[in-house]
Amino acid sequence: MVRSLCFFVLLPVVLSQVQQGPIGAGQIPDDLLKSPESHSHLFHGDIKLTPAQELNMERYGNPYGTPLGRAASSVDKERWPNAVIPYEFDCSIANMESAITSVKRAMAEWEAKTCIRFKPKTTETAFLQFFRGQGCWGHVGHTANYMSQISIGDNCDFHHVMTHEIGHSVGFWHEQSRPDRDNSIQVLWENVLPGLEDAFAKRSWGTEVIDYGSKYDFASIMHYPFTAFSKNGKPTIRAIADMQGKTPYVELSPDDAMQTNAMYKCDAVMRKRMADDFEANFKPLPRIVKRSNTCSDKSANCQSYKDSGLCNAHADSLIYWCPVTCDMCSSDSCMDKKGNCKAWVAGGHCQTNPEALKIDCPYSCNFCGTPNTPPPPTQAPTPEPPTALPPTAQPPTPSQAVGLRCADKRSKCPTYAQQGECVKSGWVFRNCLISCKAKCDTQPLKPDGDCANALGLGWDFTLPDSAFTSSSTLTPGGGWSAPAHSARLYFEDDRNRKLIGGWCMTARDNNQWLKIDLGKEKKITGIATQGRDVFYEHVEKYELEFSRDGSSWTKYPKVFNGNCDHFTPVLNRFNTQVARYVRVLPYNLPNQYAWPCMRVELYGC
Repeated sequence: MVRSLCFFVLLPVVLSQVQQGPIGAGQIPDDLLKSPESHSHLFHGDIKLTPAQELNMERYGNPYGTPLGRAASSVDKERWPNAVIPYEFDCSIANMESAITSVKRAMAEWEAKTCIRFKPKTTETAFLQFFRGQGCWGHVGHTANYMSQISIGDNCDFHHVMTHEIGHSVGFWHEQSRPDRDNSIQVLWENVLPGLEDAFAKRSWGTEVIDYGSKYDFASIMHYPFTAFSKNGKPTIRAIADMQGKTPYVELSPDDAMQTNAMYKCDAVMRKRMADDFEANFKPLPRIVKRSNTCSDKSANCQSYKDSGLCNAHADSLIYWCPVTCDMCSSDSCMDKKGNCKAWVAGGHCQTNPEALKIDCPYSCNFCGTPNTPPPPTQAPTPEPPTALPPTAQPPTPSQAVGLRCADKRSKCPTYAQQGECVKSGWVFRNCLISCKAKCDTQPLKPDGDCANALGLGWDFTLPDSAFTSSSTLTPGGGWSAPAHSARLYFEDDRNRKLIGGWCMTARDNNQWLKIDLGKEKKITGIATQGRDVFYEHVEKYELEFSRDGSSWTKYPKVFNGNCDHFTPVLNRFNTQVARYVRVLPYNLPNQYAWPCMRVELYGC
């Protein structure tokens, strides 16, 4: 899929306790209140329909493909099998610490309150991918053999934003789209951004949404904040019912959890999961005496095991782990060796099979007379089964340089850090790298070896602006531009001069170039590149040309790998070239996903 650069985009629906920075991937940072692009690919503001759902919308006016909409029997198709969601972090987001943190915190919240579990993708063909895209959006539910996605655009890396977007993947639409919403809220249409009215459209009972018996929930994580998609900063939603002190779009509410547990039949899922864990982790015990000075449970999950019927199904193991809860206690001098003894007593087996029961159930069968031979020491069975899946995998370790210059950009950064905002707010994390103790660079990227010094494009910016020229310059409006001299490694958006952090092209074709004049001939041995500051635009592949006089050019015989994310520097070394001029040629632009923008440093001596 090819994504064009959008100059005005959906404002991410973000709540935060701190001041917000620039909003919207690809957006003019200074011009937030103009009408966004129509975004026909999004539904209800932040939902991406599958191609089949888009076709059904055209034919039937709903995503489910029948004149009546979604039938009850099709609900199962949108549930992730066994309530487990395989996921992966795309390379565009894998090194972005604030995004990974917000996603994992959101996953932990869903796992703590529901039976939903997340596991790193292996061979699954249906899975959830997190990537750096334009704005905050996601697909709804599970689709067989389909990669669902969640886009983490600029200012989307907040815990509550990711909890909301994961809610779509779980299978939820929006709370304010309920058919009965007019009893609880009023939409203030006069304040809604033109073109986004459908974000507040109501759905239909039974055919499209099911409430599982819950009332309208002002506390739902799936409820828009009251200024969502506002064209003027005024509320777009007003409560007309008692909110009872609740605030929407903050955390997974009790009703959110209840509906999830009903949708996924979590009671049955958890019972099966518990039994499967036992089968995988508990092995039959040898006939040993399980003794202790006192009869006590050794697991915090005994009541759950009992409720799931495991006291009987796995009695030989539970006599060790949960003798109190499972009612299996006996005396220290005469102990049962099996967990089923009480059932065997009730079945008369003490009388019908006394020889075996004298060994297995002497206490319950009242066979204790003279003291038995002292029992061997207690032996623990195999480890207690896990109650949750293993922790999610960490993203790949960044390269030698992170690509973010260590700095606190706000005077209140130490205060924000003390208040815990570093883990709550992606905006605080990005703007307070020092106070948040983030991974960042205190010095520029430098390759190993001789003749590998930075040649002045980035970091200290010693090469003059006049040394940079290009085939084209993006000027999106509002006085902002992305000229050639913005193509400096580590260069960030300059709001005073309205310079975008990176050189961006006006067209996605193979005739684009960036030329650097080093002032005199130098030995050139390497190049590092980044994408555009803040947003996701970058160049995936490029070629290099070298010249001594600026008119006769020699192309290096290699296509270099560029960037997948917008900030991690990618270093490429090559055979020494003697030149004054270097030309970077973005390669195969018509087929790359992101709009082409880049920042550069050259190395040599």
